Amino acid sequence: MLLDTARQWVETQNIRLCHLELSAEAAETEGLLVKHGMQRLVCLEYLIGSTHRRLAMNEALPLSLQPFGELSLAEQLSLLTEVGEGSLDSRPLRDILSIKELLAGFYQQDPQAPQHWYAVGFQNVVVGVLLLAPRPVLGRWELMLMGLTPAWRGKGLGRSLLNKALALAQQAGAQEVALGVDEVNFPAKRLYLQAGFSGYAQQRLLAWKGGWREGRSAQIKA
Repeated sequence: MLLDTARQWVETQNIRLCHLELSAEAAETEGLLVKHGMQRLVCLEYLIGSTHRRLAMNEALPLSLQPFGELSLAEQLSLLTEVGEGSLDSRPLRDILSIKELLAGFYQQDPQAPQHWYAVGFQNVVVGVLLLAPRPVLGRWELMLMGLTPAWRGKGLGRSLLNKALALAQQAGAQEVALGVDEVNFPAKRLYLQAGFSGYAQQRLLAWKGGWREGRSAQIKA
């Protein structure tokens, strides 16, 4: 009865997304939530790797980093939109939330943002984005988002960008970098595994979807 009441509230209050994160072991809870209308959106695999590792490169691909905060809001949103085109990460979420809402979510997750966020350049062209977040309590950094625009994928820039992210974290004194990747994003997972990352957790995202106007989102704590 409580779940049915909560679902009705979401549907009538312009809550675009009311989500819950569950561990892979919570199968019984997941089944109950699905029975009461929640949809399975994303399964994230969490990986961790040493900042001392680097990917081998066939040739040097020098990348430049421009502070993300130097971009206007319109430029930030445009870059994230382009990076998201054809991305295999969290597609169902991208179909529900606007780019502005996704960017606001990144800011909420990183108290120091955008201090360690960058627009990535190559050959005088902006080709991607790199969002890093120090997690001092855990003694590591988090790779929140690393992505290239469609025209620059498959050229080895991802390997160079991951090396740069690891170097930045190492220079700041972090020993490890953690990240979450969609289980269906096989190219990204392959890249991280080649860099020595290993899995330590898995989490499923389930949600009720409410009104389709741009509005609020909510999170239920398990």
